[in-house]
Amino acid sequence: MCKIICKSMCDKIDIIHGSKNIKPRFIYNCSFLKRFELDGIVLYPYILIQTSEKDTKPSIIKHEMTHVYQIERDGVVCFYYKTLKHIFKTLINGGSIIEAMTTSDYEIEAYKKEKYRLSYRDVCLSKWNGAVTNKMYNKLNKLNKLNKLNNNS
Repeated sequence: MCKIICKSMCDKIDIIHGSKNIKPRFIYNCSFLKRFELDGIVLYPYILIQTSEKDTKPSIIKHEMTHVYQIERDGVVCFYYKTLKHIFKTLINGGSIIEAMTTSDYEIEAYKKEKYRLSYRDVCLSKWNGAVTNKMYNKLNKLNKLNKLNNNS
């Protein structure tokens, strides 16, 4: 049903708003996200990340970029309509805000994609200049810590 209702609304908004041509804008160090136990959130076209850029794992970028692609695929209105509907439904049924914000179909899809390396498109759109996998990120952090220890000795 949402597809039918949202399709015409999304088409109109995409024509006016041009959401498929808007590049995401990352904002790091959003410490207020800790209160909601969130690593990041997409308020399209802005992507708010709890940590600094250097402390952000590639899986967080992948997760949030998945939401950007979902918005491109389904449209801004449908994405937020489905998300808010899920949140309210979960809360009304006695679920927590954390459960409400992490169990929607969009979130499940994004959690599944976190395990994959950042694609060329992810890197370009996010202007990411770090590691493309969490494994590589962890190795680089270990090397940086060893270098600091050696320099302090």
